[in-house]
Parts: sequence; C-alpha cells; structure tokens
Amino acid sequence: LTVCAGTAVTLSGTGALTYTWNNSVSNGVSFTPTATATYTVTVTNANGCVNTDQVTVTVNALPTLGAGADVTVCAGTPVTLSGSGASTYTWNNSVSNGVAFIPTATTTYTVTGTNANGCVNTDQVVVTVNPLPVVSAGADVTVCAGTPVTLSGSGASTYTWNNAITNATAFTPTATTTYTVTGTDANGCVNTDQVVVTVNTLPTVGAGADLTVCAGTAVTLSGTGALTYTWNNSVSNGVSFTPTATTTYTVTGTDANGCVNTDQVVITVNPLPVVSAGADLTVCAGTAVTLSGTGASTYSWDNSVSNAVAFTPTATTTYTVTGTDANGCMNTDQVVVTVNPLPVVNAGTDVTVCAGTPVTLSGSGALTYSWNNAITNATAFTPAATTTYTVTGTDANGCVNTDQVVVTVNPLPVVSAGADLTVCAGTAVTLSGTGALTYTWNNSVSNGVSFTPTATATYTVTGTDANGCVNVDSVNVSVVPAIVLPQILGDLYGWFASGATVNFSVMNTGGYTLNWGITGGVITGGQGGDTISVVWGAAASTAAIWVVVSNGVCQDSAYLNLVISGLGTGEGAGAKAMAYPNPNSGVFTLEWSNIDAQQVLIYNGVGQVVASQPIDQGSTSAVIDLSTKAAGIYRAVIYGIEGTVTLPVYVRH
Repeated sequence: LTVCAGTAVTLSGTGALTYTWNNSVSNGVSFTPTATATYTVTVTNANGCVNTDQVTVTVNALPTLGAGADVTVCAGTPVTLSGSGASTYTWNNSVSNGVAFIPTATTTYTVTGTNANGCVNTDQVVVTVNPLPVVSAGADVTVCAGTPVTLSGSGASTYTWNNAITNATAFTPTATTTYTVTGTDANGCVNTDQVVVTVNTLPTVGAGADLTVCAGTAVTLSGTGALTYTWNNSVSNGVSFTPTATTTYTVTGTDANGCVNTDQVVITVNPLPVVSAGADLTVCAGTAVTLSGTGASTYSWDNSVSNAVAFTPTATTTYTVTGTDANGCMNTDQVVVTVNPLPVVNAGTDVTVCAGTPVTLSGSGALTYSWNNAITNATAFTPAATTTYTVTGTDANGCVNTDQVVVTVNPLPVVSAGADLTVCAGTAVTLSGTGALTYTWNNSVSNGVSFTPTATATYTVTGTDANGCVNVDSVNVSVVPAIVLPQILGDLYGWFASGATVNFSVMNTGGYTLNWGITGGVITGGQGGDTISVVWGAAASTAAIWVVVSNGVCQDSAYLNLVISGLGTGEGAGAKAMAYPNPNSGVFTLEWSNIDAQQVLIYNGVGQVVASQPIDQGSTSAVIDLSTKAAGIYRAVIYGIEGTVTLPVYVRH
C-alpha cells in the first residue's frame, strides 16, 4: 500500500476468525502511519490454528512548499508570487503562479503545491499594501519682487523640490514659477504636488530732490511712482512740517499689487546763528556803552545804534540786534541797558581823638563804601596822625560818588611807672607815676602810698593829661619767698671715737647758697656744699651744727643740736651707733656695737615718746616703724646699762 504522509490507512485481515496486528494497529481501524513500515497480522481460525501474513505501507512525504517571504509594497506597485518545493502550484484570489499583479489592499495569499507522487501541501504569504502619502505643496503664492518665500511640503516625512529649492528654507524667486515637491512617507511611499509662485515687480518710488533750509522753515514732502505713501519721522505725504535738524527722510510707496519700494531725500537744516546782543548792562548816568553782536556775520541794531560803536544812553532802553550768517539764516537777540543815577555819599563829621584811640568811619548814602589809606568802612582803626580820609560810596546799582572827613590825632602823655623792684616777702613798697596829670594803679595800689606786696606782680599805672589822653606803664615787683629751711641730717656711725669723721647733709631742693658752722668738731670738707665732713672732737658730748641758707635776696639759718649722754666704763669711746636709711619713709634700722642695750625710745620734736621697743640681751640692732607718724626730726635714744646714745632720725613720707 502506498499513501501520502498524513493519510489515514485501515488494515483488515481475511481468511480466519480473529486477527492481531503488530505496531499497535487494530484490525479494521484506521490510523495514520508516519513512515513506511511492514505490518504483520496473526490470524486464528475456528480451530485455533494460527497463521501470519504481512503488508507493507509505503508513506510518501508531502512536498516542502514555500509561498515566499511576506511582501510590503506601496499602493499601485506590481507584485509577483511564485511557489517552491512542489511540481505544480495553484493560488487563491485569482493569482497565477509567477505572474505579476497589482494588489489593491493588504491580503493573505495561499498556494497549493503537488509533487510527483501526487502529494499536496500549502503555504501562505502576506502582501501588505501601504497607501501613498497625501502630499501637499501648499497654496499658490503671490509675492513682490525681492520678497523671500518659504515652500514647505506636508503629508509625508521627507520632501524634495525641483528648481534647487530646499524644503522649509527661504529663497527669493526672480520670476513666476511652478514648483514641484516630492514627498516620501515613513514607509518609503512617494507622492507629489505643485505650487505656483507669482512674482510681481516693485513700483519705482521717488522721494523728490534733496533740500537745504534754515532752521524753523516749513517743508512739504510728496512721494511719486506708487499708489500710497508713508514717511518715517512722523512725516505725512504732502503735508508741510518744520524739520529741526538735518535728516534723511525715507518714503515707502505701495502699488496696486501691494508691492512696496522706498526712496530717500535729505533735508539739510542749517542752524540759525546763535546771535547774542551781549549781557544786559547797568551803567551809571553819563557812562558810554558799546553794543556788539556775536554769533553771525553781519549785524543791524534798532534805536540808531551802530554795531561796536560807543554811544551814551540817556535812559533805560531795550536794544535789539538782527544777525545774518553765511547761509543767509537770521536770528535776533536783545540787551537791556539800564541807566542808574549816582548816589549822594556822606563821609560824616570831622573827628578829634587821642593817639592810639580807635576810630570808626562809616559812609552813608550808598550801599558799599571804600576808603583811602587802607581804611575799612565801619571797622575801627587807629590813626597815627591827623589825616583827611576820602570815602568812595557805591550804591545798589554800582554807581559811585565820594566825600571826605578830617581826623585830628592828639599825642598821648609819656607815662612812667618807675624801675622794677625785687624785695623779700613782707617788705613795704611805694609806687609813684610820672609824666601825666593824674594817675591810677591796678591791684588796689594808690599812687605814692606804701603797701606790702604778698607775691610777685606787675603793677600798671594809667596816666591822664590835660587833653584827657591816657597812657600806661608797668613796673614789676618781684617778691622773693621766705627761705624754706632744710633739715640737717647726719651719719652718726663712729661719733664716739675721738677724731672720727662724720658727714652732715641737707636736702637742698631750693637751690640755696649754703654756709655751714659747727661746735664740737671741725669741718674738713664740703664747706658751701649740700654735704660736709666733720672731724669729731675729743670727748665731745654735745654739738651745735648750723647752716646759713640764702637765695640771693633773703637768708635764714637751720640748726641741729646733738646731745650725747655720758657712757660707762664698759662702753666709752669704743661705742658705735647708726640709723639707716636716714632719711627714711618711717621704717629704719638702728644698729650699734659696744653698747649693752636694753631699750629704745623714740621722741618727737617736743619731747614726747612716740615709740618704744625693748631689746633682748645681746641684740645689736632693732627695726623701728614710724610710718604712721608725721614727717620730721625724731630722736632715737638707745638706753644701755651704763648710759644712753641719742641719734637724730629724719622721717619723710
């Protein structure tokens, strides 16, 4: 048995009672063999006898049919469909195999192919038909010559134009032309359209000839060659206006087609001369005036005035000048000449004064005044001698007049207060003036009456003569203050040895001249200085030391008395004592040797004990604090078993 793949087959045995087949075949039941095979049937009769038989089923393969790849075309494009893989082919939809046709819409086409074994198979192909784009070149255009045009296709994806035009790019057509656009859509389908661009010529517009005018002259501009006209700079066609400066005016003319062209005209505006008659003048009666125009080439004046020629106006008048420049342009200006009368000036009445007396001269009858001899009006000055002064007065109009005044100057008396004096404080003095008739002194001093000055002062006497003229003189009375006596200080260390040298000094803050004296010793050095050296006398127990102090005018003396109490045999001439620092600010140290001290007492200047301090056995020094006591000379007394030693101590804070 021979069949095509996919064909159902039924195998049925004969000649027995039952039948069984191999390969899962059922007797008398159809099945579809997938490949050529030999099928065996086993038969059993009624006697149970078995026999077999075989049949070969040959399966021929179906042809591998191809309808071709799917096709996409633009509407109106021919298509040819050709099957493959078989011997003969038939197509649906009235298509002939291998014969071109034009599909009108997207369609699925089926081909049926039969091979040499008579086996049949099918395949399909889809032909997609894309519509052509609806391309538009736009509406027809009418423009004026020189106007840019932009052509833009629509309805497709890309566009190409003839005549070297680029889509959506402005160009300037030179003549009326039909332009074709080819549009291609996203599917590559193409269509075309056309647009007509009509080009109208521009009108020949005229603005007129250039003009030259003087500032302020009216001008009328009128265009030609078109239908309507507009001007820049707010000018209306055929309507007069007055240009203010040289300007280029542009007219835009529009013809019946709406096409526009322009032309220009230059109007040169020559400025009017800036004529000046000069600043207004104010003059005093009788003053000549010259009026001169400026800013033009030629000038003419009213009121019979000639340019740049002096004349004398008799009354206030306004004068007008007309100036003409090189362009023939004219302008005018005016000047007012005001004529003012002269002031009546008065210098005042004559004056008599004493030498050195300030005088104030004030003019009247004008506004401002100037005087000869360096005098300032209404300002005091001191005339040195009898003089005639002339005032020149100027009124509010600047007009001037003069007048005179005589100032007589009487000399001052020659007053003397006497020679300067130097006296000590407390000395009486008599001051007497000379050279005048009467005298008065300052500082409550009466002329020729003694008084006691308390401090250095300058005394001034004022003397008055018979003319009532006054002069002054001064005398200086120097009062030398009382001597401020210094304190005498001593270095007492070693006083108790015969022949010991002791130093005494003063704080000479006044710069005084000093002269020293002493008992109980001999001055060996420093006489006249602030410090002296003294050799202590043998067995001296008391001493008087003084210094005479002088400031060149007054003098006084300062004294220091020393008392040294007698000492016992255990102390005697070998005893030594000193105080340091001395002078001090209140705190000082007492130091001694060869003295069996028991107590130290401090006495003030009137003998009162102001401090005391017990001394331990064997001690050789003690610190004393007088910082709370007043400054001055104190006595420090060292009390020993066999006697006392007294030291002067100078406390200053």
